[in-house]
Amino acid sequence: MSLVVPASVNRILEILHEQDQPAYLVGGCVRDCLLDKKPHDWDICTSATIAQIRPVFEEKGYYVASTGLKHGTLTVIDNGRPYEITVFRKKSDFAAVHGRKSARKKAEAGTSSLQEDLELRDFTINSIAWGKQEGIVDPFGGVRDLQAKRLRCAGSAKERLTEDPLRILRALRFSALLGFDIDSSLKEAIFETLPLLKNVAVERITSELYRFMHAPGVRVAALLREYADVFCAVMPELKPMIGFDQHNFHHSYDVWEHTMKAMEACPVEDIVLKFTILFHDMGKPAAFTMDAEGIGHFYGHGEISRKLCSGIMKRLRFDTKTASDVRTLVEVHDARVEGNTRSIRRWLNRLGLEQFERLLIMKTCDAAGQNPQFWPEREAYVNSLRTGLQEILAQDSCFSLKDLAVKGSDLIAVGYQTGGVLGKCLQRLLDEVLDERLPNEKDALLATAVSWLNQEARLR
Repeated sequence: MSLVVPASVNRILEILHEQDQPAYLVGGCVRDCLLDKKPHDWDICTSATIAQIRPVFEEKGYYVASTGLKHGTLTVIDNGRPYEITVFRKKSDFAAVHGRKSARKKAEAGTSSLQEDLELRDFTINSIAWGKQEGIVDPFGGVRDLQAKRLRCAGSAKERLTEDPLRILRALRFSALLGFDIDSSLKEAIFETLPLLKNVAVERITSELYRFMHAPGVRVAALLREYADVFCAVMPELKPMIGFDQHNFHHSYDVWEHTMKAMEACPVEDIVLKFTILFHDMGKPAAFTMDAEGIGHFYGHGEISRKLCSGIMKRLRFDTKTASDVRTLVEVHDARVEGNTRSIRRWLNRLGLEQFERLLIMKTCDAAGQNPQFWPEREAYVNSLRTGLQEILAQDSCFSLKDLAVKGSDLIAVGYQTGGVLGKCLQRLLDEVLDERLPNEKDALLATAVSWLNQEARLR
């Protein structure tokens, strides 16, 4: 079985072979090729040591970066593209899990055993190598697992997860993105080694969560259900949702299952929306009250959910924009948007187009997880908002200062002074346009601005 390998990668393999060092493509690039996907990276493993690799490539004119040295990896740069070359792994390269450390030790010396290297990789589908002479090297049945759509560890699942507990989340990510079933031995090891996940750096955890959330909503929901304990270990604020009865005729499910149904309905690969769905009702258990008729209410749960998810995202060090967008949507997810263009323009001004479109999708997903009896009414409501939005966009309507037909320089030209007065006038004009009291036309806006200026003069 042959792979279509770029010339630059072939040349790197040839340079290592010229030094009488076995070298192979390994891991994700081989897996992706076998799945007929374009690899993002081309990773190479070799029996050579770091000390042997570096001077050879520098003599050939490559730039060699020192990143990854402690993990036995050099990065060779060819025409601006990085290629990682890693010394064969061996069991002694891995540090035991103590305290908050779980990582591969610095690898200085290589080992001649490709099989040992492949066994120490996380899953059989990533434990497949390819050599120019040998072709596919697959001692652990990775090709068979690819064909069966099965995720299984190379060797002992418990040992692989203990070596790097992040593999717990990697297993869920691969299962979600590829649609693969998790082997029973791996599933058992996930729950057995779960306490070790606390030893993993939060940045690595968040990176896996981001990737996981790119999977289709149906797969995300299925794994959230089955592995709720894993996600609650990372985000314990989720746990009160599980099994929490809403005691409300608008809902057919408990808070957690409602969230899963909403996740299943998410039609886009948008991690902001996925995290919003996961977090949007997190505050319901804390907000719950029951009236005299035995009906449950959740007054203010959006604000509580916002505070809870803000804590999660700060702790896990979400990037600033993702955290801000999620926080905003969680807070307003159940806000009532009136179906007229004036109200929609106001919301566009508050959220921006991208966030408002997300809010509409969020409302659809939220409704999909509620009592099906109310679905037609709620679907019609959201569709009316989409129709109003399309009308506004078709008219090239104004809903922010940058869309206003006049600028600060126009106001200065008719007598306004620079400073706060100028900004207040622009905002006031925008408010008139948003509330449909003025058209977004330069002459009409300037005439109004001049009249305001004259009124101010008369009052002095």
